[in-house]
Amino acid sequence: MIKVIRDSSRLKEAAGKLPRALKFSFGDALDHISRKFLKKFRAERLSGPFGTRIVGRPRGIFSQFKRTFLVPSSTQSMGVEIRSDSEIAKLHEEGGTVTSPSGGKLAVPLRARQELFTSTGALRKQYKNVRALKNIVPIRFNNQTFLARVRKKSRDVLPLFVLKKQVKIPARLGFYQTWEEMEAEAFSIVDRAVIRAAKEAWA
Repeated sequence: MIKVIRDSSRLKEAAGKLPRALKFSFGDALDHISRKFLKKFRAERLSGPFGTRIVGRPRGIFSQFKRTFLVPSSTQSMGVEIRSDSEIAKLHEEGGTVTSPSGGKLAVPLRARQELFTSTGALRKQYKNVRALKNIVPIRFNNQTFLARVRKKSRDVLPLFVLKKQVKIPARLGFYQTWEEMEAEAFSIVDRAVIRAAKEAWA
């Protein structure tokens, strides 16, 4: 025969401890999940050798994402928000078309000219203001207009930019895709947090 002894006083004590234990355990779990997500997001979507990463400059976009812990009124309302107000990040996540605010053409740097970019893929500072560049002339080739630098001594013509009315950016950041890939793991972390809180309350 199996005899079960119920200690009602101990059950009441554990029930009283459980909300506090859950709050701290959930807090640790949310911190763990958000850090793990951002680490995965940066490593898989914003990093890699030049020419293979999803976005040219990891630090520029990655630094726009912030973690905000929601102030809970109860354990059920606890949460953490990872978001960015950057329009550039949104553009890379959803895709879209970029046009010049003035209605003119965009000077798009040629990726083949690696000297225009840093090792992380960012456009070098001296090339950001096209109008300030010296010895730049427009040339036509294959029905496109290029901005090229003319070297005075050798008279070489070096195309640097191509002029376009608009630039289409594909949806390529993968923020939500990254979350979907680790969603099951996130729930597993929460499950372990619940079990840990229950053990702490019963101890």
